Amino acid sequence: MRYILYLFLAISVLSCKNENSLKDNLEIDKIKVYYFPFDITPPVGLSEEGMRDSESISITKIKNIQEVKMELLNLEKLKNPYQFSDTSIHLLCDFYYKDKLMFTLLHDTNYFVIEDNIYENNKVLIELLIEDFKLD
Repeated sequence: MRYILYLFLAISVLSCKNENSLKDNLEIDKIKVYYFPFDITPPVGLSEEGMRDSESISITKIKNIQEVKMELLNLEKLKNPYQFSDTSIHLLCDFYYKDKLMFTLLHDTNYFVIEDNIYENNKVLIELLIEDFKLD
C-alpha cells in the first residue's frame, strides 16, 4: 500500500510540471516567417491577419528546420499568467508538414504563443527564424 501511495505522489508531482506542449515527434517541413523588426514600433493593431499581408520568407532546409525544432522543444512554458499582446505582433511563423498548417507561433517581443500556450522568450529561436529575413 505504501508503494502505491509513493507512486501516486510521484505521478502527481510530475504531472504538475509546467511542460512544453509540443511533441518530440513534431513533423515540420516548411516554416513561413513574417517579421516586423523589433526596434520599430509596429502599426497600432498589427494582428495576425495584418502580418500575413506582409512580406514573408520560407525556411525549407532540413538542417535549419531541425535547429528550429530543437529550440521549440526546449521552450519553457510560462508559469505565471501573462496577457499576450495579439495586436503588437513582431514575429509570426506558420509551421507546415506536407502543405498542411500544423501550428502558428506568435511573438510580441516578450513571449511566444503557440496553440494558446505562452512560453518564455528564446533569443536563439528568434535568430534562427529571422536570420534569412531581408527587408527592403
